[in-house]
Amino acid sequence: MRINRYGSASPNRLDVKGQALTLETCNTSLEDFYIGFEVEKNFFVNDEGVEVCERGDEVHPSRLFCNFETDASCGVEAVTNILPLGGVKSEARKSMFKLFDEEKPLINESGADTRCGGHITVSCTIKGYVKGYNLYAALRQNMALIYAMFPHRLARRYCEANTALLILPDHPKYSPVNVKTNCVEIRLPNAIRTVEQIKNRYDLLYKIMKYTVVEPITFKQLKNEVKSNLMRIYGRNESKVEQVLNLADGFHHFLVNRQINESIKRYFTDRQLDVYRSMFEE
Repeated sequence: MRINRYGSASPNRLDVKGQALTLETCNTSLEDFYIGFEVEKNFFVNDEGVEVCERGDEVHPSRLFCNFETDASCGVEAVTNILPLGGVKSEARKSMFKLFDEEKPLINESGADTRCGGHITVSCTIKGYVKGYNLYAALRQNMALIYAMFPHRLARRYCEANTALLILPDHPKYSPVNVKTNCVEIRLPNAIRTVEQIKNRYDLLYKIMKYTVVEPITFKQLKNEVKSNLMRIYGRNESKVEQVLNLADGFHHFLVNRQINESIKRYFTDRQLDVYRSMFEE
């Protein structure tokens, strides 16, 4: 597989064994949840150990990625297929983690800096949540957890619009969470630098999806459910995890009540604050 032009990806939906679903099986073998990742890098290190970043450069064949492409904001990006999203004991998770491990050299050795992002796209096949706007409406308040993990990215120009996650008829692309026809794109996460990061994000998003759609619980309960995930993500640094969870409360208050308190104010630009004052304080 070579590096192609930006936006040329055509992902396949994979089954729980990591095989592409066919027209005959795609309507009978669907999982409840699916996920996709964008792995943005400054360059890829291919199988020969060569750094490549130009259109036409050879990378390698891949079962995980459907495309390698150029990216104006960072350099290049690898776009995964549409992956089944399952819990800890699921066959889907076991198979997807094998695919992640196959790409460990590329993910871990290819360079990334702060310009690079790690967009995550999620979708749901459960009735009532298939359409992107329906899933977005269900997820929006729980996105406070994602906000708390990556607060400094709220001011980036690729995420700065509609940070209140309002339900708008013409949803701006460059917002922390973008709505598409049958999926939701979470644009806030930073770059995926290691295979462990992509595994941890897979597990975290499964819990967020499960406890939003299948077994809805309060935000306080959700924080308790994901605390073990955050401990893995932050290297068992309890003070960092508590900091994130406390910050999540501030962002949850913002998303629910449209009020920016002092705990989160510093993560918004003056222009963003002016917009929300005019919208919410009239």
